[in-house]
Amino acid sequence: MEYTISNNLISLCTKLRILQDTSEHEWNPDYSPEKEAFEEHENILFVIDGHVKDSIRECCNKIIHALSFELTKKTGKNGIKYWDGSIIASGVQNKKNWKIKIDLFPFCQSIKSYLSLLRA
Repeated sequence: MEYTISNNLISLCTKLRILQDTSEHEWNPDYSPEKEAFEEHENILFVIDGHVKDSIRECCNKIIHALSFELTKKTGKNGIKYWDGSIIASGVQNKKNWKIKIDLFPFCQSIKSYLSLLRA
């Protein structure tokens, strides 16, 4: 499951970054549809180590460039472990370690909101 989720996330994030980098939308300098979409949803990104900007783009960058990736698990009342819908990714940027936790449900919802704003 970890392999499938990590590969699908990398694919999603790569495609989104390409869309962002090739977009010809010109927005008012005081407005960012990405920022609006990210802030619309709570508890997407938790920084465990290092400094990471709160944005869809930065989450995508971290997922794409992560050196380590794991699914976060919880233990139910019956003692069985299950995936809680979050991932922990870590890596190095400019010789500085970073480690983050991303809750994938609100992250994907923010991407959906972002794409809707781009179509508007």
